[in-house]
Amino acid sequence: MYRRFWLCCGIDGCRDSLRWLRRGVLARRPDAVLFAGGLLTPSTQRSTRATPWSLSLGDCRFAAQFFATLGKLKVFSAVIPGLSGEPLEDYARLGMQAELEHPTVHIVHATLVEAGGWAVCGLGGPIAEKQLCGMDSLSRVTAEYALRPLRNARPARKVMLLSVPPCGGLGGPDGVSLVGELIDSYHPDLCVVAGSSQRRGIERVGHTLAVNPGRLADGWAAWLDWGCASADRVQFVNLRELDSEATAPSVEEGTAPRSRLRGAEASHPVATEEDIRRRAYLLWEAAGRPPRDGTIFWRQAEQELAGTCR
Repeated sequence: MYRRFWLCCGIDGCRDSLRWLRRGVLARRPDAVLFAGGLLTPSTQRSTRATPWSLSLGDCRFAAQFFATLGKLKVFSAVIPGLSGEPLEDYARLGMQAELEHPTVHIVHATLVEAGGWAVCGLGGPIAEKQLCGMDSLSRVTAEYALRPLRNARPARKVMLLSVPPCGGLGGPDGVSLVGELIDSYHPDLCVVAGSSQRRGIERVGHTLAVNPGRLADGWAAWLDWGCASADRVQFVNLRELDSEATAPSVEEGTAPRSRLRGAEASHPVATEEDIRRRAYLLWEAAGRPPRDGTIFWRQAEQELAGTCR
């Protein structure tokens, strides 16, 4: 049975967060990673589209990097979308593609997954009594319907992931009373909620241990060892300290600094992200604007421009 968990949320489009996620998991070696949403930058405006959906090619590329980071860790990972800027339909499409490419990655939004003696289910996006107009959200009835498999799941232990914190200590003024009611109704053993780093902590909601791990973008995550006594189960980890202790980035985390390039290679011009974006958009248009993952065209543009620069 899984005992050790890496709890996190709130990457918020920050590339440092991906590095911290990887280093934290490699340092602690958990049985499972539980991500409570918050992948893309919350403030990003997505009215100008470069794909057939509401996500830009840059958003799609960052999402692919996130899923690839999890996949390379080869640890069971349960993921839900976040509150804002992550349309559920687009997230589901990208998530399903990630599940095919990375067997250890699982999108558990409104979906029950069983592994290691645990049943995991979650909800991403805003949750309210009635569905909110003009945005992806879940009403009480929809939320209860989506979570109902958790009630009758076979494993003895149950986990709920929520991108909204409950009222009280974990959410404060940003908390939602309905979330507390859902936790109390389905009484999972563990509930991981996405909240602000200032309110990271643990709280008992009836039978459930609720944890707000803080946001990866702020350098925070949480470590949970279910085999420890209740008072010692959760530790909050300052990932900036891990970052400062690291000696050098790995190959997967980035390319070598320019000063390390030798000979003619150092003199070649490098395509900018804007160059790649423009070329990827032209490739997508030339292909007839197909409704598929925009990362395909982004990668093709990168390869073409890399050849041109050489």
